Amino acid sequence: MDIYISDLYNSLAESKKLLVKGDIENAVNFSGQTLAAVDAAWSKMFNARTLDSDTDKLLAEAGICHCKALICGGMENMAFSTSCTVLFQLTVAGKYSEVPVILRIELLLIAFTWISEFMQKRNPEKYAPVREHVSHIACYLYSMLYVSYLECSTESDVDILHSAYMTLKSVEGLIPLIKDGDEVCGRKVSLSDPYEIFVDLIGRAKASGFFDD
Repeated sequence: MDIYISDLYNSLAESKKLLVKGDIENAVNFSGQTLAAVDAAWSKMFNARTLDSDTDKLLAEAGICHCKALICGGMENMAFSTSCTVLFQLTVAGKYSEVPVILRIELLLIAFTWISEFMQKRNPEKYAPVREHVSHIACYLYSMLYVSYLECSTESDVDILHSAYMTLKSVEGLIPLIKDGDEVCGRKVSLSDPYEIFVDLIGRAKASGFFDD
């Protein structure tokens, strides 16, 4: 492993320690700095066509850590945009299916939990203008989470799998499920390589103001 990447893993470990200690303000700041550094290294390797599985995994883990810190700090909307952005980056690089599925599940669960809670609250002023966008976003995330859950081994993180199962069960039959070969924006999609799905998802999320700080 590259020495610099090893240093970034050490920074990630420090971020996790801050979270465990309950030092939320510093955890948010330090995990954000760590994610920014990881993103810079990942992007440099992507542009140089030298990406490897360690760096892809590190990006996912750094994204999850920062999302957890944001959620603890009451910034769930920023956790939503962060998780979606990390997943989209991996998808654009053709790495979505190469990242350990349990990490994909955790990122998808973070994003889907927020959008489903947004739907449940149904604040008339915030929900009505973006109803169609929100319905599509929820459908996309639900479908990717469902397929990833089915793919995951029972030997993976039991707590995450249980959370995913309970979340999926709670909305079963309420949100449509996309399948491979279905069309999104006139193009057939693949849930193992969801580029078209994420392009539309990110566009709808931005149009809804969900990526605003």
